[in-house]
Amino acid sequence: MSIRTHRILWIVSGAVQAANIPTLIAWAKKAYPNLDFQVAITEGSSRFVTKFALEEFSGSRVLSDTWTDEPSPDYEHHVHIADSYDAFLVWPLSLSYCSKLASVSGEGPVLLALNITNKPIIAFPVFPPGAVSNPLTGQLLEKLDERKNVRLFRPLASGNSLRGNSDAAKNVEVDPSTIFNVLIESLPGSEKVRAS
Repeated sequence: MSIRTHRILWIVSGAVQAANIPTLIAWAKKAYPNLDFQVAITEGSSRFVTKFALEEFSGSRVLSDTWTDEPSPDYEHHVHIADSYDAFLVWPLSLSYCSKLASVSGEGPVLLALNITNKPIIAFPVFPPGAVSNPLTGQLLEKLDERKNVRLFRPLASGNSLRGNSDAAKNVEVDPSTIFNVLIESLPGSEKVRAS
């Protein structure tokens, strides 16, 4: 009996935790061999992680969530993106990208694809300290919660222990298998996808 491979687009937005995504991708590829990951990056994520590192660890080309005037090798049309994947993982979900997603922005082809799809979107928000308690941030998260295909994790405040914010730094730690279990449960035929 063959087990279906599910195509997942992993969107990396501009939060400091983006620096950890290459090693998480390497771990996820081994732990979940029936999930085929492709990565997309936002302009903001390039401050924290390189396209080269993501390509090396994912083993595939990385999409850029940027509109282009001229077709390029990493450009895909938003409708094609929405149709080509079984689910979408937005990790880390920065405050900026959360705002764009909640406002149904079409600022980039990946963002527009997320806003036209009915397929599962699993999002792990990582926000700057203070943003979680901002009522406007709460309104953004409520808008996303209204979408039946979006599963949000509790937003965490990012922090940097080198700057004296060790409580915030501890708060961003999460067991990755928790996020992947939710992702897997959202997929059709999820009972056949297991961690190795």
